[in-house]
Amino acid sequence: MIGPVHPPMTPDSSAPMPPAPAPGGERVCVFTIASRNYTPAVRALFDGVARHAPGAHRVLALCDTPGEIDYSGDGFEVLDLDALDLPARQAFLFQYSLIELNTAIKPFVIAALFARGFDRVIYFDPDIAVLAPLDDMIARLDTAELLVTPHLTAPLEDGGYPDERTILMCGTFNLGFIAVSNTPAARAFVDWWQRRLTREGAVDLARGMFTDQKWVDFAPSFVERVAVVRHPGWNVAYWNLAQRDVRRADGGWVANGAPLVFFHFSGFDASAGVFSRHQNRFELEALPADVRALVRDYETLLRRHGYPALKAVPFGLATFGDGTPIPDLVRRLYREHRDVLDGRITDPAGADLAAFIAWANEPAEGSEGRSPWITRVFREVHRSYPDVQLDVQFPDLFGVHAELFARWCVGDGVALHGLPDVFLAPMRTAIAGSAPSVPTAWSVNRWAFHAAWRFKHLVRPFAPVALRVRLGRALFHRAYGPAVAAAGRASTAAAPTSVTGVNVLGYLRGELGVGEAARATLRACAAAGIPVAAIEYTHNPPSRMDEDLPAATSTTPDHGITIVHLNADQSAYAMVDHDTALRDRYRIGYWNWELPEFPDTWPDAERLLDEVWAPSTFCATAFSRRLRLPVTHVPYAVQVPVVHGPGRDAFGLPSEAYVFFFMFDAHSVPERKNPMAVVEAFQRTAPQCRRPVHLVVKMINASDASPPVAALRRAAAADPAITLIDRYLARPELTALMQATDAYVSLHRSEGFGFTMAEAMSLGKPVVATGWSANMDFMTPWNSSPVAFRLVQLETDHGPYQRGQWWADPDVHDAAGHMARLVNEEGLGAAIGARAADHMRQHYSPAAVGRIIAERLRVIAAQR
Repeated sequence: MIGPVHPPMTPDSSAPMPPAPAPGGERVCVFTIASRNYTPAVRALFDGVARHAPGAHRVLALCDTPGEIDYSGDGFEVLDLDALDLPARQAFLFQYSLIELNTAIKPFVIAALFARGFDRVIYFDPDIAVLAPLDDMIARLDTAELLVTPHLTAPLEDGGYPDERTILMCGTFNLGFIAVSNTPAARAFVDWWQRRLTREGAVDLARGMFTDQKWVDFAPSFVERVAVVRHPGWNVAYWNLAQRDVRRADGGWVANGAPLVFFHFSGFDASAGVFSRHQNRFELEALPADVRALVRDYETLLRRHGYPALKAVPFGLATFGDGTPIPDLVRRLYREHRDVLDGRITDPAGADLAAFIAWANEPAEGSEGRSPWITRVFREVHRSYPDVQLDVQFPDLFGVHAELFARWCVGDGVALHGLPDVFLAPMRTAIAGSAPSVPTAWSVNRWAFHAAWRFKHLVRPFAPVALRVRLGRALFHRAYGPAVAAAGRASTAAAPTSVTGVNVLGYLRGELGVGEAARATLRACAAAGIPVAAIEYTHNPPSRMDEDLPAATSTTPDHGITIVHLNADQSAYAMVDHDTALRDRYRIGYWNWELPEFPDTWPDAERLLDEVWAPSTFCATAFSRRLRLPVTHVPYAVQVPVVHGPGRDAFGLPSEAYVFFFMFDAHSVPERKNPMAVVEAFQRTAPQCRRPVHLVVKMINASDASPPVAALRRAAAADPAITLIDRYLARPELTALMQATDAYVSLHRSEGFGFTMAEAMSLGKPVVATGWSANMDFMTPWNSSPVAFRLVQLETDHGPYQRGQWWADPDVHDAAGHMARLVNEEGLGAAIGARAADHMRQHYSPAAVGRIIAERLRVIAAQR
């Protein structure tokens, strides 16, 4: 309980307590599930149950091996795993992580308690405090067969984490609580639930699974009498605390004026002073005073019951039979292959240990005959770490990156993924005697990466997954990128010197993004020494066609591979207009797209192609969800030669002001480019600055019929600090304009790559831009200023962007803060810009991208 601390209950004997009747005569059991390290929380939970439901039998289902903790004086029964009817017991116990297993056994415990004759069974997570009588809860089970509580009873629209989408992925109801009546319908549901959790109780959001919890979304559909309890005092926790006013009242607690029956301390870490590590809405010390007092009382109770000493008790199922630790990814590997292993390996931690290790160390499916480096375990490592995205760092796992990945894994990688030596030995043998190709000496960047990896759990409550991925990738590139690139160059030098040539088809002279993308590929191929035939596409050009064409080997389709630099909606036209360049060729669509979901009608274009290249991981993800073709991430090359052309005077810009710059093509949909957000942020910035500021916006193909364009014209006419340039500029003149400004701002709603931001960064300009979509491949908090945002759903179509899709709504207040700091903090912009230029030079130069293209072309040639 919480509040005044009472002495622990002392039973009359150490024997298990017999089931006791509830007020109405029913036999009621309250149970929890925990491993031994959660013992203090279990004792605290049952203190409250003993006080507020004294007639209920109390059971701890111990998800662990029996240990030295003595529960005989605690007043609750301990139910061991052996008492549960688990299917294929040893395989079941092995396949799940600690958290997954603790949740997967829940319906099996309920079934066991039903079998013992309990009429009402109530489950609480061990980190729950019961603060008021449970009579109403028990009484509701007279008419309802299941009681569940929803995570949310009102929308979450504050931009915090978790948001509504995250909760939707994890499940409508929180399974820290469920109450079940022993009826035929409820027993049938529990039986079905057990069958699902036999294999599918993992945390795998990509496949729609989240422990036992997600399955209970079906409960209102499968069971007629399910009560969804919206009582404000039930299951109060970090996910709904923003909608609950929790106060101390009359010696107890209330939430929104109703009795606070139970509070869920999910993610609470008393040692670290963290209210919940699963969220970023609430800091412990910033909570309302009464809630803070509630937390402190709970912490006091935990410490009375053995916290933090018992927190360190090891999980009894954490090792193989020989004492070797079992990594979670090895458990997942086994679970996902049980269909082929059942009947052959049924006890991987014990009797079948040797057979399982031998199987796990075999070459992964797809690598036979191609590479000796990648075992099944290390194929799992490759796809298991979103914080670094190893599949992005080493994309061609069974080809040119196989040895590099193997070396990294047995070197620095072993410190990160924590695999025991039994899984490393085969890869060590494979690389023995070869020269190292990844760093062997420690550096500041390697220390930074390892420290970030080791302590990444500390930032999880405060940093969304997308930000952690970006930071992890950036730190990885700093630590290993140069050495991996050097190894790749050495591999390239040792390979046959002939490189497959390509035909590049597109708007090669077009003054628009897709035209610049095609020219970028020409430059990258030239840097890599790849023979190129440049094929101009002129069907219905969407923009002026006056750009200079980079040098090419030929203008006739001489090669067996054609890169089609047109988006999906134009591919069919290309097939008709350039049959010679495409017929009997290996056809690569180099596509761009700006939203998370690829349009339903466009995948038809894949029938015309052999594979698709994506300029960003954002695009690659959207394509991969919808296409059956191979999708490869190949970034655009960015090169902006410095020009010695006109300065600010030529563009009418004030010499003494700090000048912000934004440019857009209205054919790319003004609503997406969002120019008025830049104007609003700029006008909020000006009053905060210690020197004059100015904004220059350049646009092309703008029509006054577009509301954003019309609004932009009005704003520029009314504000002398805004210069609007509405015309085409030749490339040298455009570069001169960008050079003449101090910083670039883009408060777009979405981007497929973000050329203008990338070009500004390559020129050493600090960039302030929406922190979402493709530009976050190259933007980090160290080399730019990502702007906060919230995702919003399109309520109407905007060009090709359909109603119901999602894009970003950037926070103009946050943008103005970034802009003001650039103006007011001397040297800040120059430092950020220098880091930006260095990053773009290392990873997006024609030479860097040329190496990626050359490697991919060699793989294609080998496969053909």
